[in-house]
Amino acid sequence: MTRLANPKRWLRPVALTALLTLTACATVEDTNTLAPVHLTPEDSVALPSFFIGKSFVKQQLLNVTYGENTGSVLTVLEGEGSTLKLSVLSTLGIRLLDALYSDGTLQVTRYLDIDRLPPVEQVLFDILLTLTSKEELSAVLPQGCSVQDTAAERVLLDEKGTPVERVTFRREGSERVATAIEHLLFNYRITLEDLP
Repeated sequence: MTRLANPKRWLRPVALTALLTLTACATVEDTNTLAPVHLTPEDSVALPSFFIGKSFVKQQLLNVTYGENTGSVLTVLEGEGSTLKLSVLSTLGIRLLDALYSDGTLQVTRYLDIDRLPPVEQVLFDILLTLTSKEELSAVLPQGCSVQDTAAERVLLDEKGTPVERVTFRREGSERVATAIEHLLFNYRITLEDLP
């Protein structure tokens, strides 16, 4: 029987090659596609236009409950001007997707399937719900829908005044920082924890 002198010498390159092959095969890029974001099963909205005066980079842990699925992902969110970039990683640091939204165009690169998150357009809308002004949001809402703002929360209401989506905030100096996003019709909740 032949014995390999040092299996570690060949095992590491083989494992790396297999991982790269798996990732390469799973990579899918959608350019200039923008699926509608559903506010309710009947009403869809566009992602709002926005302008970020002070550029930022945020690293967050998102704990997601989506139907029967629960899980956590790491995100890196970068915003500047009218551009927002979102990178989603597993808690082990494996890159799952990149999304770039700029001037009405969305480019998404998926590296691995994510079944524990709502669609990426929906997640971007949720993020913009925490960042944009009431006026920017109101410009894309269907007629009759409205935004209700207080220091502690922001609520999207349908034409009957029924809450559809809620963002909870905490105070950090003069700013309010989102801690949770809940879609009351689509049965998902995302809690956000800032990372250093």
